[in-house]
Amino acid sequence: MRTFSFPWSLLGLVARLALVGLAASFTLQPQPALAVTPVAAPAVQADKAPPPAKSPAAEPGTPRLVWGRLVAQDGKTTYDLDKQSVVVGSAAPADVVVPGSTLSPQHCRITYDAGRVAIEDLGSRHGTLVAGTALKKGKPMAIVQPLDLALGAVSLRFEFGERPAVIPPLKAAKHPGKKAKGKGKGKAKSAGAK
Repeated sequence: MRTFSFPWSLLGLVARLALVGLAASFTLQPQPALAVTPVAAPAVQADKAPPPAKSPAAEPGTPRLVWGRLVAQDGKTTYDLDKQSVVVGSAAPADVVVPGSTLSPQHCRITYDAGRVAIEDLGSRHGTLVAGTALKKGKPMAIVQPLDLALGAVSLRFEFGERPAVIPPLKAAKHPGKKAKGKGKGKAKSAGAK
């Protein structure tokens, strides 16, 4: 019995010829040049400077990101947090002024950076408690869930506001597929072994 051997080199030659013929059928046609009309720049008076550009947050009707809220113990009073760094205290220049004789004028700072929130005490007289834990001056603590704050004798609840669409991930495990040392010692039994 005789077997037939296909001449593969012939197939390659036919394919190359087909590609050359296909490429020859596509010819590039020159395109007309686009007409460009020069436009004169507006005249600026030498004695009058252009008005300063307004920031988007300054314009009325521009939406702002309220990333957190402080809610008073009565539940009726809320303070929106919309700046990247918010100082809470009993008097100006604090961003959020909360009445209370045990609050310092600049009691604590709550910061928002790339989806992460932290709080730090600014050296207040009566201290800052976060979920019962006292903060040390200048040592920020991350806030990852709604919780209760005590600024002196004033109780507030921190709640998250609008969250960004993507929250940065926490540190990933170094080797998720590897087993820890010391675990799984001994021979593995097959399903049929006894």
